[in-house]
Amino acid sequence: MRIGQHSPNPIVGCTFGLLALSACLAPAFGADMVLIPAGEFLMGDAFNEGDPGELPRHAVYISAFHVGMYEVTNQEYLAALNWAQTQGDLIAVVDGQVVQPVSKTLLSETSAGRWSPTPIVWDGESFSVVTGFGNRPVSSVTWYGAAAYCNWLSAMEGRTPSYDTATWVCDYDTDGYRLPTEAEWEKAARGGLTGARYPWGDTISGIDANYWESGDDYETLGHPQTTPVGLYFPNEFGLYDTAGNVWEWCNGYLYSYEQSPYLNPRGTDLVDFRFIRGGSWFHEADNLRTAFRIGLEADVGNGIPIGSGLRLVLDSALVDGDLDDDGDADAADLAILAGCMSGPQSAPSPECVGADINRDGACDLHDYAILQLVAQ
Repeated sequence: MRIGQHSPNPIVGCTFGLLALSACLAPAFGADMVLIPAGEFLMGDAFNEGDPGELPRHAVYISAFHVGMYEVTNQEYLAALNWAQTQGDLIAVVDGQVVQPVSKTLLSETSAGRWSPTPIVWDGESFSVVTGFGNRPVSSVTWYGAAAYCNWLSAMEGRTPSYDTATWVCDYDTDGYRLPTEAEWEKAARGGLTGARYPWGDTISGIDANYWESGDDYETLGHPQTTPVGLYFPNEFGLYDTAGNVWEWCNGYLYSYEQSPYLNPRGTDLVDFRFIRGGSWFHEADNLRTAFRIGLEADVGNGIPIGSGLRLVLDSALVDGDLDDDGDADAADLAILAGCMSGPQSAPSPECVGADINRDGACDLHDYAILQLVAQ
């Protein structure tokens, strides 16, 4: 079995190459996050072997964004559930299912639920996780439950939530966590590879990812047959499990690529359908193809697809590094940031507040290196 590295503090000893820089961002956030640089990529099926919905293959430009290095784990999700439980009116547990109290919108399952195996346990007062499953990805979550988790974590960190939980419309202009759009997800999952079938290349075996009968050591240990996050090697962006383990919910609904805009396609929030991507432990290897997509009801008809989880996105603190609002991230923006680094930190100017790209409270070499990457 190939083993990846799951380091909670990758900033230690980091350097500032393209991939090393991404790994240096984690301490600025409550979750391990990687910067995906702005740029164009080709989205869709390069082999003409999938569903017609994976075509046509088309060019898309995506602004820079941060994405979770790992899928959200059971331990992380239940910590947010326990926080939400203390807030009074965010969640309720009915027949083993976590729902919104008034609308009864289904968010996720507990071990006493009806639809999907999960190791998250509700004892009537708090949530816990079965021993040995804490570092595995959460796997019984509707799209609504994924979006709600983004809001809960945002509130826990003092950020502005991205989702209106009455309409479930996403505000892309907040500093809160959200789910990736399909285009963001596919760009991140591909890891910079052009035209590959999977995040690592064109063939797959049990040493690459967790899928149905992949032969990993966890297949005999009961359901769900997820594996710990970070077990397999990451893609070239440093992301783990972008193929297999659990499906990942995406933001917005764009039925046909024929309708896709070139710049930051998002789809609509005004329908009850969303896409899941990446495949899972419960599905065949073909479902792990990076172009593979399935559209489902956001609460899946009051059920939950087996192996449905999530990965977080956080928008870049800058709009592509444009500190002076002239439409480009360039040498002038780097000069502004350099001035912020040498100036007083106690009462920074508005420009310098924006120049704290990784939000660690200081304008420093980490921010400069990130802006160098974005301004390329």
